[in-house]
Amino acid sequence: MYEKTIDEVIGDCDRMEVIIDGRVCSLVRGEEQFNAVCQSFYEMNKGGYEMPGYGVSLDKAVREQLKEGLWLRLVYDERQTRNEMPFDSLLVHIKDDHCGYELIREYDGKYQGRVFYYSLEKGKTMAEVGRLLATFCL
Repeated sequence: MYEKTIDEVIGDCDRMEVIIDGRVCSLVRGEEQFNAVCQSFYEMNKGGYEMPGYGVSLDKAVREQLKEGLWLRLVYDERQTRNEMPFDSLLVHIKDDHCGYELIREYDGKYQGRVFYYSLEKGKTMAEVGRLLATFCL
Protein backbone atom coordinates (compact mmCIF):
# COMPACT_ATOMS: atom_id res chain seq x y z
CA MET A 1 0.00 0.00 0.00
CA TYR A 2 1.26 3.47 -0.88
CA GLU A 3 2.18 5.63 2.13
CA LYS A 4 1.94 9.40 1.59
CA THR A 5 5.01 11.53 2.23
CA ILE A 6 4.86 14.10 5.01
CA ASP A 7 4.59 16.83 2.36
CA GLU A 8 1.58 15.06 0.84
CA VAL A 9 -0.01 14.65 4.26
CA ILE A 10 0.41 18.39 4.88
CA GLY A 11 -0.78 19.45 1.43
CA ASP A 12 -3.79 17.12 1.43
CA CYS A 13 -5.50 18.73 4.41
CA ASP A 14 -8.83 20.44 3.69
CA ARG A 15 -8.14 23.50 5.83
CA MET A 16 -5.57 24.88 8.23
CA GLU A 17 -5.88 26.74 11.49
CA VAL A 18 -3.08 29.05 12.59
CA ILE A 19 -3.25 29.34 16.37
CA ILE A 20 -1.35 32.14 18.09
CA ASP A 21 -1.65 32.32 21.88
CA GLY A 22 -5.07 30.69 21.64
CA ARG A 23 -6.39 32.92 18.82
CA VAL A 24 -7.43 30.96 15.72
CA CYS A 25 -7.27 32.06 12.07
CA SER A 26 -8.52 29.68 9.37
CA LEU A 27 -6.99 29.08 5.96
CA VAL A 28 -8.96 27.26 3.26
CA ARG A 29 -7.58 25.01 0.54
CA GLY A 30 -6.93 26.96 -2.63
CA GLU A 31 -6.41 30.31 -0.92
CA GLU A 32 -3.09 32.06 -1.48
CA GLN A 33 -2.16 31.85 2.22
CA PHE A 34 -2.94 28.11 2.35
CA ASN A 35 -0.69 27.50 -0.66
CA ALA A 36 2.05 29.68 0.86
CA VAL A 37 2.05 27.57 4.03
CA CYS A 38 2.31 24.35 2.02
CA GLN A 39 5.19 25.76 -0.03
CA SER A 40 6.97 26.96 3.10
CA PHE A 41 6.73 23.48 4.65
CA TYR A 42 7.93 21.85 1.41
CA GLU A 43 11.01 24.11 1.40
CA MET A 44 11.68 23.49 5.08
CA ASN A 45 11.28 19.72 4.69
CA LYS A 46 13.71 19.38 1.74
CA GLY A 47 16.59 17.17 2.78
CA GLY A 48 14.85 16.08 5.98
CA TYR A 49 13.45 12.71 6.93
CA GLU A 50 10.74 11.10 8.99
CA MET A 51 11.84 9.36 12.16
CA PRO A 52 9.97 7.01 14.48
CA GLY A 53 7.71 9.10 16.67
CA TYR A 54 8.35 7.96 20.22
CA GLY A 55 6.40 10.83 21.73
CA VAL A 56 2.89 10.33 23.03
CA SER A 57 0.34 13.11 23.31
CA LEU A 58 -2.12 13.51 26.14
CA ASP A 59 -5.25 15.48 25.33
CA LYS A 60 -5.39 17.56 28.51
CA ALA A 61 -1.72 18.58 28.26
CA VAL A 62 -1.95 19.45 24.55
CA ARG A 63 -5.06 21.60 25.07
CA GLU A 64 -3.31 23.49 27.86
CA GLN A 65 -0.23 24.06 25.68
CA LEU A 66 -2.41 25.39 22.83
CA LYS A 67 -3.10 28.51 24.91
CA GLU A 68 0.42 29.78 24.27
CA GLY A 69 2.76 29.94 21.32
CA LEU A 70 2.36 29.37 17.61
CA TRP A 71 0.63 26.25 16.30
CA LEU A 72 -0.61 24.95 12.97
CA ARG A 73 -3.56 22.57 12.86
CA LEU A 74 -4.15 20.59 9.67
CA VAL A 75 -7.79 19.53 9.42
CA TYR A 76 -9.10 16.73 7.18
CA ASP A 77 -12.74 16.24 6.16
CA GLU A 78 -12.26 12.46 6.20
CA ARG A 79 -10.26 10.35 8.65
CA GLN A 80 -6.70 9.67 7.48
CA THR A 81 -4.27 6.89 8.38
CA ARG A 82 -0.49 6.89 8.30
CA ASN A 83 1.74 4.13 9.63
CA GLU A 84 -1.47 2.38 10.75
CA MET A 85 -2.31 5.34 13.02
CA PRO A 86 -5.61 7.17 12.40
CA PHE A 87 -6.15 10.93 12.62
CA ASP A 88 -8.75 13.58 11.83
CA SER A 89 -6.33 16.47 12.25
CA LEU A 90 -2.64 17.00 12.92
CA LEU A 91 -1.20 19.66 15.18
CA VAL A 92 2.31 21.13 14.90
CA HIS A 93 3.90 23.37 17.54
CA ILE A 94 5.99 25.88 15.58
CA LYS A 95 9.18 26.78 17.42
CA ASP A 96 11.61 28.95 15.46
CA ASP A 97 14.81 27.36 16.77
CA HIS A 98 13.70 23.72 16.46
CA CYS A 99 15.28 21.49 13.82
CA GLY A 100 12.36 19.08 13.68
CA TYR A 101 8.72 18.82 14.63
CA GLU A 102 6.07 16.48 15.94
CA LEU A 103 2.77 15.99 14.16
CA ILE A 104 0.34 15.40 17.02
CA ARG A 105 -2.62 13.25 15.99
CA GLU A 106 -6.18 14.16 16.90
CA TYR A 107 -8.90 11.60 16.43
CA ASP A 108 -12.30 11.05 18.00
CA GLY A 109 -12.06 14.60 19.36
CA LYS A 110 -8.89 14.01 21.40
CA TYR A 111 -5.16 14.56 20.98
CA GLN A 112 -3.97 11.18 22.08
CA GLY A 113 -1.48 8.48 21.31
CA ARG A 114 1.74 8.29 19.34
CA VAL A 115 2.94 11.19 17.21
CA PHE A 116 4.78 11.42 13.90
CA TYR A 117 8.20 13.11 13.93
CA TYR A 118 10.04 14.85 11.08
CA SER A 119 13.70 15.82 11.38
CA LEU A 120 14.92 18.73 9.27
CA GLU A 121 18.13 18.78 7.28
CA LYS A 122 21.17 19.80 9.31
CA GLY A 123 21.27 23.57 9.74
CA LYS A 124 17.57 24.12 9.04
CA THR A 125 15.02 25.35 11.58
CA MET A 126 11.32 26.18 11.64
CA ALA A 127 12.01 29.95 11.68
CA GLU A 128 10.80 30.74 8.14
CA VAL A 129 7.53 28.84 8.60
CA GLY A 130 7.07 30.60 11.93
CA ARG A 131 7.56 34.03 10.41
CA LEU A 132 5.05 33.29 7.66
CA LEU A 133 2.38 31.91 10.00
CA ALA A 134 2.78 34.82 12.44
CA THR A 135 1.62 37.24 9.74
CA PHE A 136 -1.78 35.56 9.28
CA CYS A 137 -3.45 36.48 12.58
CA LEU A 138 -2.45 40.14 12.86
